[in-house]
Order: sequence, then C-alpha cells, then structure tokens
Amino acid sequence: MDYGAALAALSTLKAPVDDLFTQVMVMSEDLAVRERRLALLKAVADAFRAVADFTHLSAES
Repeated sequence: MDYGAALAALSTLKAPVDDLFTQVMVMSEDLAVRERRLALLKAVADAFRAVADFTHLSAES
C-alpha cells in the first residue's frame, strides 16, 4: 500500500466531513435518514482504519 497516497486521499475528506457536521443533522429524527448518514460516517471511518490505527493519536501536545 502506498501510505503517503492513501493519507493524502483521506486528507481531502476533512472539509466535506466538517461540512456534514455543520450543515446536516446527522442524528435526524427520521430513522432511515439517520441510518444513511451514520452509514456514510462509518464508511469514512472504515477508510481511515484500512490505512492505519489512528486511535493512539492525540491533538494535545
């Protein structure tokens, strides 16, 4: 796997995911809508997990 290319590709998802949380109610009262939105977020998380385990990273210095 070309990890540099994979990380570069994943980094392009920051703005769309940020927009999703600022412009869309993920936890919609409509169950079908909520499930589709959560599935989308799971797909993004799965893409990150396929590249590396990011759970040990921290934004704190």
